[in-house]
Amino acid sequence: MPLRRATKVAGAVLAAAAVVVVAPTAAHAQESRLRFDAPPLRLAQPIVMTLLQDRAGLMWIGTQGGLIRYDGHAAQLYGGGRAEERSLPSSAIRALAEHTDGRLWVATLSGLGIVSAERDRTTPVSSQTHPDLFPLTDAMSALAELPDGRMAVGTDGGGLVILESDASGGRVFVHHPADPTSLPSNTVDAVASGLDGSLWVATLTGLVRLRPDADAFEHVPLPPSSVGSVEPRRLAVDPSGVVWVGGLDGVVRIDPEAGVRRVRLGGFRIQSLLATH
Repeated sequence: MPLRRATKVAGAVLAAAAVVVVAPTAAHAQESRLRFDAPPLRLAQPIVMTLLQDRAGLMWIGTQGGLIRYDGHAAQLYGGGRAEERSLPSSAIRALAEHTDGRLWVATLSGLGIVSAERDRTTPVSSQTHPDLFPLTDAMSALAELPDGRMAVGTDGGGLVILESDASGGRVFVHHPADPTSLPSNTVDAVASGLDGSLWVATLTGLVRLRPDADAFEHVPLPPSSVGSVEPRRLAVDPSGVVWVGGLDGVVRIDPEAGVRRVRLGGFRIQSLLATH
């Protein structure tokens, strides 16, 4: 399916793999067979971890071998570890987010890279530049912009960090065994900003919600799956405010009005969710 057609699936959630189109208002999940056109693009590292289409229409492809910008005709590589103004902390890309000011935030296994709106330079953020915010790890795993412009950063072992928009400072949330309202795990797989300003966080041991101006996390119970305990791995919020949770056995739909229900997708393990507008 050409890119311009794929972006017109209004109000849907795309779940992969396989590719399933889920309409938020449908009574049950529907699987659609989609046809894809292979772009004339050869990747040096074929393992794609994340995708993003920016406001200019450019595709950003995060792989284990670097970040690729693709305009439909030519590709440009943003690699890691090179002495260039636009190089990234690592070539292993985990997550992407475009800030409302046009900057591209890139989560890698060795820190964050904030690419300027002009795409000509990158500002690194890691334990070396911010030792008070990232004392445990440089492995970044998830990104989501909050309504006030701050960026929520999930890490693999270092908890959750909410950075100021200019990365000048921030706040760290970690797990405390004696505090049931703390982050349930320091391993964060996904974050998403709700329409009401709440931050949804998928961790290794469950899903939690942090309401605006709150300090305590609320645990969000999920319906059991056929494989036992639910392990949320991916999050998306659609234009109506419904939160979609992808895990090891399909998708859970959290509607502020209709409640929580499981969408069964034939036992697929969900690797990515994208809510289109």
